[in-house]
Amino acid sequence: MDKQPQIAADIEDKLVKRAARRLVPFVMFVYFVSYIDRVNIGFASIQMEKARHILPGILGLGGGLYFISYVLFEVPSNLMIKRQGVRRFLTTIMLTWGAIACGMALVQGPRSFLIMRFLLGAAEAGVFPGVILYLTYWFPKSYRGKVMGWFTLAIPLSSFIGSPISAALLQMDKILGLGGWQWLFIVEGAPAIVFGVVCWFYISDGPGDARWLTAEERQIYKNLLARERTADESRSAHVPLWRVLLDPTVLGLGVVLAASSATSNTFAIWSPRFIKSFHVSDMTAGWLNSAPFLLGAVAIVAGGYHSDRKNERIWHAAGPLLCACVCTALLLVLPAFAPSYVLLAITIMGIYAAKAPIWAVSTEWLPDEMKAVGIAQINAVSSLISFFPIYIVGLIRDAHGSFGLAFLPMAFISAIGSGVLLLMNRRRSAAAACAATQGVPGR
Repeated sequence: MDKQPQIAADIEDKLVKRAARRLVPFVMFVYFVSYIDRVNIGFASIQMEKARHILPGILGLGGGLYFISYVLFEVPSNLMIKRQGVRRFLTTIMLTWGAIACGMALVQGPRSFLIMRFLLGAAEAGVFPGVILYLTYWFPKSYRGKVMGWFTLAIPLSSFIGSPISAALLQMDKILGLGGWQWLFIVEGAPAIVFGVVCWFYISDGPGDARWLTAEERQIYKNLLARERTADESRSAHVPLWRVLLDPTVLGLGVVLAASSATSNTFAIWSPRFIKSFHVSDMTAGWLNSAPFLLGAVAIVAGGYHSDRKNERIWHAAGPLLCACVCTALLLVLPAFAPSYVLLAITIMGIYAAKAPIWAVSTEWLPDEMKAVGIAQINAVSSLISFFPIYIVGLIRDAHGSFGLAFLPMAFISAIGSGVLLLMNRRRSAAAACAATQGVPGR
């Protein structure tokens, strides 16, 4: 029996795992810092409401305005990453968003707050879709559920670790004449600048120029990815930019992603204020806000691993989203702290468990030449939808409504996203079956 194919497969597997150990922790930290800088206004606003008159309506508008600029600059950013290369692109945007995140300490009132949030969204626009695209340069489809799971783990970890840190930084009020909220922005924005410099020396654009691989290993790695890419390209042709942006699959997946991302973005910003509404101290709010996101971190890794193990994406995404929908709706009828807190934790687990399977199916459904723009557009659609629940929560809070009522739109978003994914999968399955009976290979 010829053992050569098995030996070659083992070598490729070891190379992919080696790349995962080197690259995934770094990109996780990049997005960890990015997400903290995106949502730390939830804690900063506790003091900014009095210090700079940032009322709930302004907080919601600023939280949502971030995603408007994020959407405007996202697709151009992902086009730039293909032209400039990952190393230069990530280094530039990390230095830029780090400076803006620190500059949030200079906010004087609602107008400057909204301007800085808009600029921060523009600066961070390319981080997530850029890294998702970058991971496809390194990891075959069979690894992507796990890899996407580990990468997106940075999202719940940012709130799990960042919540008590943010609460502690608020205690630095009046030190060196700065408010605690100002120290929060400075301390949490600085790592992006530091690791922007590190990125230049650590990241390579792809396996072909990775100096930590030997010439032989680089060639093996390139051949591994080329086999998969060739199979994809044999089933597809060049697609114009406008057609990718308006592709029904891309737009539909954007709605599906919103069921996870729009809701997680909203909870990340508003859950500190939700917990604070039960009249606990800042530090207590920090620790209480942390725990549900630890459970979310476990769910995101478990979802990615189990999805890969079962080679199933659809119900691994739709099921948790339906669970999150039900629990979010129940917040309206169970307003006491204990049941509300449990429902919040289960909701967060649901929306995070769905993330890796959603991104895995997105990279699998899009042909190779559509990935760069398609991934950015999926994230852009999701981010645009994020504006609405974040802003609506602020409007309802300003009108003295309950958090249960304010969070209700997120239940609808989760239900719609789950339904769209199931419908898209049903139509793709029907189209594939029809093509098979006619002897035509499906896309």
